[in-house]
Amino acid sequence: MGDVVELGFRSSVRPGLGFEVMRFSELRRRTLTHALDGLTRPQFHLVAACLTGRTRHRVDFERHLLRPRDLVFVAPGRVQGFDPTPGLELSLLLFTPEFLQLSADPRLVDPLRGARVLSPFWKTPVLNVPKALWPDVTGLISQLEREYARPADGVQTAVLSSLLRALLLQLERLVTNA
Repeated sequence: MGDVVELGFRSSVRPGLGFEVMRFSELRRRTLTHALDGLTRPQFHLVAACLTGRTRHRVDFERHLLRPRDLVFVAPGRVQGFDPTPGLELSLLLFTPEFLQLSADPRLVDPLRGARVLSPFWKTPVLNVPKALWPDVTGLISQLEREYARPADGVQTAVLSSLLRALLLQLERLVTNA
C-alpha cells in the first residue's frame, strides 16, 4: 500500500490565499512530489466533484465509488487517494480551514461550524447530488473557477470565500435533509 505522504497546503498559482480550484486533468499535468494514485494526508479540505467517468476514491483507506453528480469530502488529517481511471474528470476545491473565515466568537452562530461536509468524522464522506440540483452545484463551482482565474484584486478573497461558503452550505443542506 505504501507510505502516506503528508501534504501541507501550497498553491503555486496564488501563494498565501489558502484556496485553489482546478480540474483533475490539470492536476495530472502537474509535477507532483508524490504519485498521483498514492495515499496522502492533506492538512487542508479537499472537495472533489465528479463531472465525468467513474472511480473509487479512497478516504481513510476505504474505497468509495464516485460517479457523475457525486462529491467526496476529505477533511484535514484524513488519508485520501485518487484512482485516476480513464475518462475521469473531477472539479477539485482545496482550501484551508482559515480560508472559510469561521467566526471565533461563540456568540455568533455559524452554520458551517460543525457541518458534516467539513467533519473528519463523517462516516460516508460521499454525497450524491440529485439531478435537479446538480446545475446549482456546478454553477457555483463554475463561478469559483472564473473568479479564481481573474486577476487578484481587493475583493477577490471575499468573493471566493463567500462562493465557497454558499456551496458548502447548499451541500450541508442536502446532507442534513437526506
